[in-house]
Amino acid sequence: MFFRFGAALVLIVAISLAGIAIEKQNVSLKRSLTLQQYRQAELSNRRADLRLRVGRLGAPSQLLQQVEAATDGHPTTATSRGTSSRTTPLLRWQSDVRPRPQQAD
Repeated sequence: MFFRFGAALVLIVAISLAGIAIEKQNVSLKRSLTLQQYRQAELSNRRADLRLRVGRLGAPSQLLQQVEAATDGHPTTATSRGTSSRTTPLLRWQSDVRPRPQQAD
């Protein structure tokens, strides 16, 4: 009778220890998943900031400033032609659109 009681007690303790180990592993996996989600959010924010910075640095006005700084004060082709504005040139579109005749009611 004592043997049965001891075997049942050992079985209960073994099942409890296995459950504790599984829960511990589950908590560890949840922690690593939360950390990965945090890192992904940080990287996503950093990517957005870098894309915004690239857009700003790639703007024509910024490029002209960098080119002028790289030439050490030598005039560039835009300034040698006499154009002093630093904006992008406007495109001259030719439209082939003809006005529609108005229909009588």
